[in-house]
Amino acid sequence: MAISLNVRSFLVGGVCLVFGLGPLYSDSSMMSKPSKNDASPSKDQVLWTETQLAVDYNVEAGYDGSVSTSFGNGQEGNVRSGYLDVGSTFTGRKWMAMLWHVGLEWEHFDFSAPTQLPIPGTLNGLSIPLAIDFRWSEHHMVRLQAAPGVYAEGTSFDGPDVNVPGALAYSWIPSKQFQLGLGLSYNSLRASHYLAGGGFRWQINDRWKLKFLLPRPQVEYKATPALHLWAGTDFRGDTFRVSHNFGTDRNTPKLDRALLDYQEIRAGAGFSWNLKPLLEFNAEAGYMLDRSFNYHNNELRSSSGKVPYVSINLRYLFQIVKDNRSIKAQEHDLEEELPWLRRYMRSSNSVNTSL
Repeated sequence: MAISLNVRSFLVGGVCLVFGLGPLYSDSSMMSKPSKNDASPSKDQVLWTETQLAVDYNVEAGYDGSVSTSFGNGQEGNVRSGYLDVGSTFTGRKWMAMLWHVGLEWEHFDFSAPTQLPIPGTLNGLSIPLAIDFRWSEHHMVRLQAAPGVYAEGTSFDGPDVNVPGALAYSWIPSKQFQLGLGLSYNSLRASHYLAGGGFRWQINDRWKLKFLLPRPQVEYKATPALHLWAGTDFRGDTFRVSHNFGTDRNTPKLDRALLDYQEIRAGAGFSWNLKPLLEFNAEAGYMLDRSFNYHNNELRSSSGKVPYVSINLRYLFQIVKDNRSIKAQEHDLEEELPWLRRYMRSSNSVNTSL
């Protein structure tokens, strides 16, 4: 395809930070509570202003059609795949300055391929996502995150399958309409250990929004208060270690315990429908433009054609402990416990207002 191998690796590997950069962007001001009548309130706003402890449940399932996949030297065949991602993340808030996240996630890829191809039957990532968001003003925030876990072929795990990918990201929020973010990810098992990513979000008006946030840049349209339509792309992937007999079973012993960078590039359209506030049903369809199995330590990489895909997702944010205090009361407590931080926020707001 038109995207070169190096550019493709950068796009997918660099932007697929453990959670993506999405959580660093707010759909509205984090210094005001969402409207009680909002059918699709911003989850960021809910977490920052009216929640002490919450849990976010997420289930996604997808299917890709059959597509020709080639490793060269006559190694070619049709491959189908399925995807399942199940996870939950607990989020707690300290003052109005810090969010901490602890979760459990299982990501599962299932492949149907000719036995002679060096393609695993399944790839599994079982991880414990961890993150801290800290903001020192209304306009600046950083995130430190990691996802220790096992990333392997099949369901038998051992020591070499353990990995701790992580990322550091910064978000600048000059206004409610525009945010900018930059991030650096690290993965010791990936072909490129360090890779950068980022993007921006621009609320053009009440209905149109540009969310050019990797790994899922999108154009979004608010059709109704509860229904959002979008079109965009999706860069996804991760690094796994295959089993000790993976290569031997395929007459390629050099691939035993090999490292595999699995990557996808998709383009599609879909919708997000709030069945009720904080409960979303999402669906999408489009084309997988490219799928790559890259055994980067063994100089073996696949190429593929384009294939249709479909995906559905259900997500629910449950507020375990709510914070019903007014914003003024929360700011007062912040000033009492961290006076230097509150003074900076006040100073920042004053400067922004004068501009």
